[in-house]
Amino acid sequence: MTLLALKGSTPAERVEAIQNLATYLLSMEKTHPASLELTEHFCNGVYIRELLIPAGTTLVGEEHLEDHLCIVLEGEIEIASDDTVRTMYGGEILISKAGTKRAGYAIQDTRWLVVIASDKTDGEEIRQEKIKNPRDFGDKLCHSHSQQQQL
Repeated sequence: MTLLALKGSTPAERVEAIQNLATYLLSMEKTHPASLELTEHFCNGVYIRELLIPAGTTLVGEEHLEDHLCIVLEGEIEIASDDTVRTMYGGEILISKAGTKRAGYAIQDTRWLVVIASDKTDGEEIRQEKIKNPRDFGDKLCHSHSQQQQL
């Protein structure tokens, strides 16, 4: 599976492909559950969600209501959204605009940070406030390559 195949597509085509991928991953979650390791960090009005995304994992992120930062701390991951299709490597930072829906495919084990401004110190409260239709973390739209069918 490669998201780079979406290069050259229109923003509308990418959004449709990401929505179709999300539907597929949700259907696979019922029979082939996958999970991501989550660590939360809080400091002086900043909330960081640190996700460990194993190599070979395909996922669709949540839609944020505000601009925020995404940082690839280490690893390599292909990402696609309405405005970009690219590979990100450890040390890269992405400014994610509010309302962006993003898909990813981890080429290497990847540590992905989502940095959100918030004075709250409860991750679930922050997600309820900052995410459109937040899911339970256990219901993450992701699928491991070892279980993956052709997408």
